[in-house]
Amino acid sequence: MNSGRETDGELGEEVFVTSEGLRAVLTLIAQHGPEGWRTLAIAGRLVAYTQRRFQPLAKAWGRDPADAAYAAFLAMRAKNVLTAEDPWGLVTHAVRLEIIAETHAERLLTSVDKASRPKNRPAELPIRTGGDREYLYDLAVPEPGATDPTDGAPHIEE
Repeated sequence: MNSGRETDGELGEEVFVTSEGLRAVLTLIAQHGPEGWRTLAIAGRLVAYTQRRFQPLAKAWGRDPADAAYAAFLAMRAKNVLTAEDPWGLVTHAVRLEIIAETHAERLLTSVDKASRPKNRPAELPIRTGGDREYLYDLAVPEPGATDPTDGAPHIEE
């Protein structure tokens, strides 16, 4: 099978800026089968473009742009993107949902799968320690008359 480097060499980045261009590129990649994403030069350029395209969205949620590019890659591999009325709209929606789920998962100390389904999210935020948060021992109230466990311990300056 032809590596495809000759067939997509003349296609520039401007081809996948529009939804129709994206559909054409994804159709070309699909025609080359599962290896199309690895062997076609335009597939690599498309992934690089998605990283730049979704960088503002990723930064707004405190995520790495590579996370957004990976989410876009997964979305573009779905068959329904080829038949969608607006392929970029579908990809953008999928990337947005994935980034939000990743952010919620990190905040809630749970899996992305659970965080992507609001009904499965924990009802309360987990207690965290360290950094700019309080330490758990600061929250504990000593019993009246209890001795201080830090008596005699070396004092550490912060």
